[in-house]
Amino acid sequence: MCRICGGPKSDGGRWPHCTHCAQRQRLSLIADTTLAELRGGLSLNQYHAKIRGWSRSVYDGPRRCLECGYSLHVDICHVRDVSTFALYATIGEVNAPENLIALCKNHHWEFDNGFLTIRSITKHRPAAKNKAGAGAAGVS
Repeated sequence: MCRICGGPKSDGGRWPHCTHCAQRQRLSLIADTTLAELRGGLSLNQYHAKIRGWSRSVYDGPRRCLECGYSLHVDICHVRDVSTFALYATIGEVNAPENLIALCKNHHWEFDNGFLTIRSITKHRPAAKNKAGAGAAGVS
C-alpha cells in the first residue's frame, strides 16, 4: 500500500509510494527550483524540454483543445511566455495551473503567433480557472 494515498503500489513493493504519489513528490521538490538553477548546465533545448515535460506532468485540466475540443493530441501551453519570467522565478510559478492550457497543434501555433488571444480561449475555460492574464506562449 502507498504510504500517501493508501492505493496499490505498481512497482512490486520496492518503494513506499505508488507511481502517481512518487511523481507528485518529485514535482513538488522541482517546483521550488528557480529558472536560473535549472538553466545552469543545460543547453537551451534541454532547458525548454524540462519545463515542457514538467508542465505536462502538473497540468490537471481537460486533455482537449480549449478552443476546438480536439482530444487526440494536445500541447500543454504556457499562457505567459516562459521567457517573460525573471530568472529567480520558480518552476512552480512558471507551471502554475493558471498559466497552463491545452491546445491542439494548430491553435497552439495560432496562440504563439498572435492569431488567437487568451481572451478568446478563456471563454471556453471553467470560471474557477479563468485567472490567466494576456500574453503569448512561447515555450510549449
